Amino acid sequence: MVYQSLSEKKISELNADCADMGNIQDKYLERALHVMKERYQENLTLKSVADELYISESYLGKLFKNKMKCTFLEMLTLYRIRAAVYLLQEVDQKVYEIAYKVGYSDTKYFSKVFKKSYRCKNLWKSKMVMRFQQNIY
Repeated sequence: MVYQSLSEKKISELNADCADMGNIQDKYLERALHVMKERYQENLTLKSVADELYISESYLGKLFKNKMKCTFLEMLTLYRIRAAVYLLQEVDQKVYEIAYKVGYSDTKYFSKVFKKSYRCKNLWKSKMVMRFQQNIY
């Protein structure tokens, strides 16, 4: 009986430790997503965000893969493309200006990423994409 209660106590302590570890992981991920959301227009890398959080880049990369089911770069691209879509709809600017505002210094690369994102979602016929095609440069 004493052995069983000790085992149960150990198991409950381990469960609590695992729950705390999950919270820590979620906090790192939450902070990384916050950095990404606030500064997507900057030259963010997995390494720069990991350094800011005082964790290794491989650990942060695994958190994204395991918890978000995507890579750091895929999530950053999502933020950037969403911002670009908004700007294309709401602001009267050239595509190269919007590309720069959302963190792309190379307009051709931005165009490629943008088109790939929308081709995958079958949204090629939308108003913003047609505007994108008309105002590439």
